[in-house]
Amino acid sequence: MSVLVLGTFDGVHIAHRQLINEAKKTGKRIIVCTFSKPFANSPVLLSPQEKISLLKQQGVDEVFMQDPESVKNIMPEEYIKSLVEKFKPKYIVTGFNHRFGKNASGTLATLSFLGKKYGFILITVPPVSVEGQLVSSTHIRSLLLNGKIESANLLLDRYYQIQGKVVKGKQIGTEIGFPTANVEISDNKLIPQCAVYATLVKLNNRLYKGMTNIGFNETVSENNSLTVETHILGFDGDVYGKNIEILFLKKVRDDKKFESLEDLKSQLSDDALLINAYIDTIKK
Repeated sequence: MSVLVLGTFDGVHIAHRQLINEAKKTGKRIIVCTFSKPFANSPVLLSPQEKISLLKQQGVDEVFMQDPESVKNIMPEEYIKSLVEKFKPKYIVTGFNHRFGKNASGTLATLSFLGKKYGFILITVPPVSVEGQLVSSTHIRSLLLNGKIESANLLLDRYYQIQGKVVKGKQIGTEIGFPTANVEISDNKLIPQCAVYATLVKLNNRLYKGMTNIGFNETVSENNSLTVETHILGFDGDVYGKNIEILFLKKVRDDKKFESLEDLKSQLSDDALLINAYIDTIKK
């Protein structure tokens, strides 16, 4: 016997963890039935691999992940019947607003009816709020896109992070004394608002202080290519071709165009001092 937990689980945020906590109370083997991306095709907070890793860290025994495209035309009862036949659950756990099946036509009332028909007990979890903010993946995406990193982190209960391989950029940062790691990000990963951020950088299993700029490099380039560039404070090694993780702590200032490289260098010096001091305060 098992307990199934249904949801998209993008972010594995505080409300998602409440679903898992309810599943743990049943004492059954926990299987999360989720999807590789949101049905609305929104930018994702987590890659499939990141999602599986975080769910396993929360005590989930198995993650059953599907592509939304493969199930979007399946009628609600047919979809639930397939899960029941595959996993034979004693319980199914969902959030208060869970919808499923073709055109999201399946509701909690549908699940309750199907529970009686197929012999499982439905457990629903009410809305979760933190400091007056309703916890949802949609709200967290909005916060990140508006540079409200600290609020997003509060709802995630962890630092929002992106990871990728360091690729060669224009190397302007090196010329002015602030070499940066230019990170290649997957197309569907949510990138926070264009700005400068205090970050932590995980490299070779060590954490470094970081100054991360998300923007279009208007001071040195006329192209429209968005870049994520991080100056790793106190590090001068070669990082090209390596994978790094960037953990976002706080927005420092908006991204802007400077009149000259000297003006940019002066601003980066000020940013580095501020970020270094800020990270020291949160580490104490």
